[in-house]
Parts: sequence; C-alpha cells; structure tokens
Amino acid sequence: MKKLIIAIVGVLLLAGCATVYRVKVNGYLSPGRDVVYLPSGASFYVLPEQNSRNLIFESEIKSKIEALLSEKGFRILPREQADFYLTYIYSPGSGRQVTEIRPVYQPAETGTIQKITEEGKAETSFITFPGYTSYVPYRYTLYTYSLALEVVDARLARSTKEEKQLWIGEASSSLENPDHREAVNYLLVALFEHFGEDTHRSLKVDISAKNPGVKKLMQ
Repeated sequence: MKKLIIAIVGVLLLAGCATVYRVKVNGYLSPGRDVVYLPSGASFYVLPEQNSRNLIFESEIKSKIEALLSEKGFRILPREQADFYLTYIYSPGSGRQVTEIRPVYQPAETGTIQKITEEGKAETSFITFPGYTSYVPYRYTLYTYSLALEVVDARLARSTKEEKQLWIGEASSSLENPDHREAVNYLLVALFEHFGEDTHRSLKVDISAKNPGVKKLMQ
C-alpha cells in the first residue's frame, strides 16, 4: 500500500511539471547605448539564411521570426520598403556523449519477521528497513543548438551598400532533445525577450514548455 501511494504521488508530480530549457542569451549594441532605437510600427524584412541545405526548414524559421516581430508591433514589408533587415543563422549542432554519476534513492520499506515464542506460538514482528542512496553512472547524448540574429539599417544598406549593424543577439542551449525543430522555438522566445537590448553579459533564461510564445510557435 505504501509503495502504491508513493507511485501515485510521483505520477501526479510529473504531470504537474513542465520541461524547462535553460538558454544563454547575449545582446550587443554600440558602446554607450542600452537599447537600439526601433520605433513602434517600424518595418522589417527578414532575409533567408544563405547557403541553407534545408530551404523548407529555413522558411519555417523565417515565418516564426516574422510572427514574433509582428507581436512586438513591427510591420513586415518587402525588401525595397523595409526600415530594417533582420538576418539569422541557426546551427543545430551535433550530439556528444556525456557520462554523469547520478543518485538513485531507494525509499524505506517495512518488512516482517516470523519467530516462535518460548510457548511455541508463532509471532510476527514488523521492522523498518532504512532508505538509502546509491550512485550509478548515467550516459546520455547532449545536443548544442545556437541561433544568431542581426538587425541592419536597411535604408543605409540600400543607399550606400553599407550594412550597419544596429543589434546582434545570440542564443545557445545544450539539451538532451534531438529535435532541432523544437529547440529553435526556445532560442527564439528567449532572444525576443531581450530583442534590441544590450544585455552587457551572458544571461541565463529559463523557458518552459508551457510558455505561451513557445506554444504559438509550435502550432
């Protein structure tokens, strides 16, 4: 009965927990500026990633970036009319084997001991065996994903061919999840939480699978 209760509680706890991915985010601006000036209603054109092997997937990323820009109040216009260009580079990375020592806890259990008394009667005693922790090697594959966004002054680029970088954002995360189509959603949401900002240092952003932005991108 005790084991059954423990199992039920464990299932309920797992059902109430959502996977959380930790994403490292860095935002860069010119020295002396904390936020790049991107006026509300400004227009963007998202340039597709060059030399991509999977044009269909790159088109998915482009559409997701456009959706996140629209949510922030920006407009999406053709290349010849946009105020800013946004370029991106996504690197799914390759998996590497990692070995760790992880604790495995065995909870306390109750047992019985049968013994015969001096009168020749059978007697049952209950004893509790204490719980203990053992340490076992655990091997898994870790996948590192990275995404870089870059905002460029489009008008200057069209008139002078100079690509003036206004903001660069970088995000990376190491996950056990091999699905890079899912992983890019967490990188995008983490980056757009600090879109246009100078973070001054590497930030650690925790993004849950229940995050509304992630859910929208997965649809």
